[in-house]
Amino acid sequence: TGPRHGRGGAVTRRAQALRQSEEQALCDDEDTIGARIRTARLKLGLTQTQVMQQTGINLSRIEMSSSCTTETLVKLAAALKTTPCALAGWCRK
Repeated sequence: TGPRHGRGGAVTRRAQALRQSEEQALCDDEDTIGARIRTARLKLGLTQTQVMQQTGINLSRIEMSSSCTTETLVKLAAALKTTPCALAGWCRK
């Protein structure tokens, strides 16, 4: 494919920059994986039950903990429209 013309590339770059800044804010705001998961869920206006229906994962213990499996992290990131990196707190400072 050839180079992209028009504003599509600029829009994509702005969207990526916004997503990165949101992910950084999520990393900076919370100390534990559980707290970051809860914050991401609440930003989307979702209940624990709604996320459980989407993922099959019960959040009640996870949101109170400081760890979860990689598989769980990946599923939750998809449901919460973020990245595993952001939820785990591995974002660059």
